Amino acid sequence: MEQLLAKLVAMPTIAGDIAANDLALDYLERFFSDRGMYIKRLNAGGFGSLVATIKPNVKKVKILLYAHVDVMPGSDDVFSLRRDGDRLYGRGTLDMKFAIAAYMQVIDTIKDTLHDYDFAIMITSDEELGGRDGVNGIEYLLQEGYRSEVCVMPDGGRAWDVEAVAKGFWRFDLVASGKSAHGSRPWEGDSASFKLIHALHELRTYFKDHGPDTDTLNIGQIHGDGTYNQIPSHMSAQVEIRLSTDDSYARNETFVRSLCKKHHLTISPRGFSPLLYQDIKHPLVQAFMESITRQTGHQSRGCLSQAASDAPYFNAVGIPCILTYLPGGGHHGEREWVSSRALSRMPLVVQDYLERNAVLVQPPMAPVDTDAALV
Repeated sequence: MEQLLAKLVAMPTIAGDIAANDLALDYLERFFSDRGMYIKRLNAGGFGSLVATIKPNVKKVKILLYAHVDVMPGSDDVFSLRRDGDRLYGRGTLDMKFAIAAYMQVIDTIKDTLHDYDFAIMITSDEELGGRDGVNGIEYLLQEGYRSEVCVMPDGGRAWDVEAVAKGFWRFDLVASGKSAHGSRPWEGDSASFKLIHALHELRTYFKDHGPDTDTLNIGQIHGDGTYNQIPSHMSAQVEIRLSTDDSYARNETFVRSLCKKHHLTISPRGFSPLLYQDIKHPLVQAFMESITRQTGHQSRGCLSQAASDAPYFNAVGIPCILTYLPGGGHHGEREWVSSRALSRMPLVVQDYLERNAVLVQPPMAPVDTDAALV
């Protein structure tokens, strides 16, 4: 498992780098096809995806194992797997190349009995781009008719617990307008930057105690039209608020609008997603949680996820998703890591789940005509 993960981490499949992601999909195509799976390569808006099935030209299966191969940018160091005790560091170790490595290990283990199963593997390369320009690989694949009774998507949850609810988000720009002037004569202008800075300070104070189970704030980028010696007449900040409850949006919007009124700012909407609920009482979801407990000893429970995923696309066509993470942390950061012990258990969880839920039922034998047999 660790060797498989090291190979995947070493591939710099940065989101938006189509060539690098296609090379990774080429590698996965060879791996799965060499073990008897049938591969279909598809493309949505230039971004590739891969579907590996037990039989050729299959679009409907009982269980779909999903992952994305694209990752966020980072320094050269993060594209090499590094061990420190039980921790394995590297880009994509948690988000979410550990899942691909687990699928590979499972296929390698059961390759001689693949035809006893009813499942498929789906890998995309544009998840981190968040449905850019209205195009999304999963959405395209679903439009092409791919379906399953459930989708295993290890891209959420917490440390062997399964996502019951995922936070929503509200994205917007805070925009300040002012009057330009020479930087040496600020009294002749009206600085847009001061207006925005004061508002952002109040906004940060409002979220000073944010944490895993609360609404959270991120200020991504700040832009302006001034220089060292020019008072800016325009400044804007990219803001994202993650929503933890159904009434979070109304509460936060009221505060932000009062902030805009106080500091003479405007809001430019950029995106909104409500909370997402998964049916963890679904029998096939419960069965995966049972496999976690059987193979790890951890009593898997429902939990709140902090981040979004591709699950809404599946949910929109009636497919429940199973989202969990291994013990780990730091995804999208320079210290992304996953537990080595947990990594070794992941393929056992997946294989146990498939053996108990995706093995094809053998047709009953025809009754023997004893009289004919005697003749």
